[in-house]
Amino acid sequence: MNNTALPGEAKQPIFLLSVDEVSAFFQTSVRECLEFFYSFYSGSEKVILFVSFLIGALLVGLTWRGVGRGDARKGRWATILIFASSVVLFFTSNPLIGPVSQIKAIQQSYAQITEEFTHQRQLRSERGGISATKAEQGELYIIVLGESSNKRHWSAWGYVRNTTPWTMSLRQDKNTIFFENAYSSYCHTVPSLIKALTKSNQYNGIAEFDAPSLMEVSRAAGFNVVWLSNQDKITLLDNPLTVLSLDANQTKFTTRSRFSSDADLFPLLDQTLASLDYTKNNLVILHTIGSHFDYSRRIPHGFQPEFPRKEEFLGNWARDGAFLDDVLDPYDRTVRFTDEFLRAVHERMEKTPAKVRLLCYAADHGEDVFGRRFHNAASFTYDMARIPMFIQFSPAYAEKYAVSVNMLRERRTAPFTLDLFYNAMLSLMAVHSVENDSQYDILSPNYAISWENAVTMKADKTLDSRFYATSEARLLRDDPLVVERENLKHLQKVCPDKLLAAIHCDALGAAQQVLTDGFRGLEVNINAPDMRIGHAPELVYDMALDEFLSRIDLNKVDILWLDMKNVRDEDIDSLLKNLNELDKYYNLKNRTIVESSFVTSNMKKISRYGWNTCYYLAVKRWSGDNYTFGLSSQFESIIKNMAQKDDQKLCALAHEISDAIRQQESKSFSFWGYAYPFVKKYVEPLLDDSITYNVFAIPGAEIMSSRNMHNFNSNPVMRDPRVRVILVSGDTNFVISDPSAPPA
Repeated sequence: MNNTALPGEAKQPIFLLSVDEVSAFFQTSVRECLEFFYSFYSGSEKVILFVSFLIGALLVGLTWRGVGRGDARKGRWATILIFASSVVLFFTSNPLIGPVSQIKAIQQSYAQITEEFTHQRQLRSERGGISATKAEQGELYIIVLGESSNKRHWSAWGYVRNTTPWTMSLRQDKNTIFFENAYSSYCHTVPSLIKALTKSNQYNGIAEFDAPSLMEVSRAAGFNVVWLSNQDKITLLDNPLTVLSLDANQTKFTTRSRFSSDADLFPLLDQTLASLDYTKNNLVILHTIGSHFDYSRRIPHGFQPEFPRKEEFLGNWARDGAFLDDVLDPYDRTVRFTDEFLRAVHERMEKTPAKVRLLCYAADHGEDVFGRRFHNAASFTYDMARIPMFIQFSPAYAEKYAVSVNMLRERRTAPFTLDLFYNAMLSLMAVHSVENDSQYDILSPNYAISWENAVTMKADKTLDSRFYATSEARLLRDDPLVVERENLKHLQKVCPDKLLAAIHCDALGAAQQVLTDGFRGLEVNINAPDMRIGHAPELVYDMALDEFLSRIDLNKVDILWLDMKNVRDEDIDSLLKNLNELDKYYNLKNRTIVESSFVTSNMKKISRYGWNTCYYLAVKRWSGDNYTFGLSSQFESIIKNMAQKDDQKLCALAHEISDAIRQQESKSFSFWGYAYPFVKKYVEPLLDDSITYNVFAIPGAEIMSSRNMHNFNSNPVMRDPRVRVILVSGDTNFVISDPSAPPA
């Protein structure tokens, strides 16, 4: 089995499958099995299997056509004996009997659960009893259920590649609301959508068998409900989601080919929209194939958008060509096509006679692409649960349901798990029913879900452990992105005089990501002679600072830290000219630090022009009683320890620093966190009171640590009024390291 089709994953024996993997198998169609075989076996392995089959068939044929009747009879019995022995050996061999028994047991349990699910829903259908009302008529609602989509791969959520231009444009649309903190309730389709579309959720303990569905309640309120699916109706073992879809008035499935995209849904959607009675209320649900693996088979032929692959965009990932070719590019193309699909659905919706319209998109779960864990619950990461979700509504809807729109707009950053989708949609459709519990309704004043109790992956009696891996409930507040954002808010609140910026943002992907995540500043290395991005002289990229600034949201930037490399005396005039030109376009001067360790009196030209020039205490190398530039652990040790025997050296260095700052008329001074005691004792007494400090690599400044950062404001650096800007590391996929280093 060629698991190297997923770069970075070690080859695994075919029978070492997790419960999740086996259950996923039984939710899979024959076509998807063929796709799996086609994708996961290498070309040589396919040839070997095919040739082996031909040789076996040939041997059997020759045996049965034996020269003599006696030989033929002996050959036939030998063939039968060998075949029977092989079957017995296969099913009794110790290495195989366990996995085969496991698969069989899960298959039986899955069949039992599905049968029970079908039976219970039939009983409830027969006894009726669902009460729901809807006062208005003539409204149209379309729900698009995505597949395996991680919002961190949507440019509408800050991704560096332009994967969702249409959705991004909705950021400027007053009639669109984005759910900024939406998570799936589970990282597999069936349990996630069963809970999303029924009253059952992670918090109320109601069994899915007994829970009314969104389709049932909508029908009880007079809606015509249509379910259109691009995921096969006939799976290897019919699953509960297929059963649930039958709660709609009409259920239609595409006839998928091996190369299937959601474009296959358009004929069904067009037929449906043409046949609806628009004097009544209609709900259309589109269950898409989205970004389901194999990614390259989820887009139409000829749909090949190109994305940037250079290091200045993707950081270290640009060095892994196999990952880009086999995983990242194909996955991002599925996201781009999802965006195109949503645009086309929206256009069709707007052409209908319905004036009150609402389009809602939500993915069933995420996908850990950069971590290469995809969506296996047994190795859960929060990327498997972070999902894109938004609603777009017509002006008539906004006017009629202004209270709901305003409430949702206020709650757009509230925690939301997809198992509460049922409640949200009933409110958005203005369906009144006792089956909608207000404490799980994000549009209700009684909404009881907060960062204190919101969870994902919670296993309970409604998630049978026989065919879904038992998982530990994960609090949303423990998501590293949430931790990072809350720590930033906390520090900005308790230390309002400090500006926190993200370090190492040379890759555009890192810059866009940290700004999306809540940072208000960033640090970028610049090659001074030509103003190109990069930690010169080792790394200098094609992207100039001008292009870099044009690609980020400068409205989110309060401080831009430019670490100028390769500064030379003869470059000062051109450097000043370039900075002033950029200031005209981007209004930089009052929010930019121009940092350099180069000492020249010409730097005061930049200072006198109003720029915040900053002298950087570079790491030095001691040579006798003097020092030169260069990496030196000895220097760091001397600064940290400040031993009495080194007092003369430290005093000399302090005077060197103060002289450089005075000569250049620098307005600030930057240094490593470990040097803070040295600066306070030796340097500060020599400086003018107006000189401020910019500090990085402060011990304990782990912005992702949920516990330590709440005490970090008591750090002496944070309490010092002269410290103005602090650099910390953000959570980003796009780091740039030494060229010899592998991707992170």
